[in-house]
Amino acid sequence: MSESTDDDDRPEYVVKLAKIDEDDPDASEIYRTALPSEATALRNLAVEATVLTRLEGTAVPVPAVSSRVTEPGGDIPPYILMEHIDGTVLSETDDSLSTAQQGNMIEQLGRYLALVHETFSFDRFGELEVIDDELRVLDDTRRWQDQFDVEIEQAIERLEQTPVADLTHPARDWYHDRQGELARSFESTVIHEDLNPLNVLVTTDSTPAISAIIDWEDVMAGPSELQVTIAVTLLERQLADLDTPTIQARFVSGYRSVRDLPAGYERRSTLYEFRQWLQTFSNLQPNLDTTEGRGAAVEQYARTAFEEIV
Repeated sequence: MSESTDDDDRPEYVVKLAKIDEDDPDASEIYRTALPSEATALRNLAVEATVLTRLEGTAVPVPAVSSRVTEPGGDIPPYILMEHIDGTVLSETDDSLSTAQQGNMIEQLGRYLALVHETFSFDRFGELEVIDDELRVLDDTRRWQDQFDVEIEQAIERLEQTPVADLTHPARDWYHDRQGELARSFESTVIHEDLNPLNVLVTTDSTPAISAIIDWEDVMAGPSELQVTIAVTLLERQLADLDTPTIQARFVSGYRSVRDLPAGYERRSTLYEFRQWLQTFSNLQPNLDTTEGRGAAVEQYARTAFEEIV
């Protein structure tokens, strides 16, 4: 929510709170992160605040953190108070940006994410937590290959309960044939797992530019090449004027202007595309009406996207 002020010299801020107590009527209007448990909400709030604070010293445009209380206790929920940044979400710029300008935004995004990867480095992968104001990978994580296998299998099991359940066996067979291609060693860095056009703010004046990358609560420590697939997949779903090869080429071009991607990432990218597909469509509601309208369009999109991957 926004906090307005009569003093033009004071900045406008946005408050982001992880509301833990669902029964607190005084907090009913507070924006909160949609997370599954109190422990997870607190951890992710602290992670987001720490990531933003660390990035403030770089060229990556993110909201500045004005103040933060990320531990439970007191009369108000844990919170981070962030700078309000003007901008239009990238997914709503079809009428104000040309396709060439949208391409420029994607190239900028690639450069900024490369700078993020230059800023953070970990010795392994997994979910993140904050210990003594430092980002750390949770101690109970598996090896990358093992975790990836578990994640894929769990998603495939969920797929069995969806309107595209008939794709369960082909999906499992395809993954078993390809899983050995996954890199067993890699540099680990911060990965923004929700890098969709709704989380990229841009200015649409005479010189369009990215004004902020927001919502860093969904981050993990993982391979830099995973970020390329996440970005391309989520951008492709919402930027109708650009095709996937264009999005990928522009993003990679921007990324490589700062740092290299690991050798062979193109081959492994299909595995990451498969992961993104499962994350989206394994959560379809079992009772989704696919006979007409939006339900039918979603089912068709899921099947078309699957065929393109496999």
